[in-house]
Amino acid sequence: MSSSTLTSLAMLKMQVDQGHDYLDYLRPFNAERDEKLRIQQRLYWRCNRKAGYCAWAMSIGFVATLVVGLAASLGVKSENAIWNMTLPSTLAISFPLTLGNLVWGSTFRGFHQLIHDRCRVWFLKRESAALGIDISGIEK
Repeated sequence: MSSSTLTSLAMLKMQVDQGHDYLDYLRPFNAERDEKLRIQQRLYWRCNRKAGYCAWAMSIGFVATLVVGLAASLGVKSENAIWNMTLPSTLAISFPLTLGNLVWGSTFRGFHQLIHDRCRVWFLKRESAALGIDISGIEK
């Protein structure tokens, strides 16, 4: 046992020996614990919301890449030089994604959830370190 635990137990025993209710001694500790828990919960939900924004942005970009890749595979041509470079490059990006779907069974929903989970963990670690908050037990 640590010295702070022993001190706390000694203070509790002294309070009980003097005839005080031990719950009166524990109330400040419970209030402090509850406040820390509320801060952790607010931090978690804020990071979860930010991770959702990040996941949706990546998902929309992913769908846009697939649509442009589909247009390139159908032979769409343009006089714009940038568009003519974009079509083959998105087709080149779409090919490994399709191959990944065939080999590992990856889906759009799985991709979205993976991005969301990784962003949430990254945001949680970053913000908790900046605030000096211990987040053990808040994330799997």
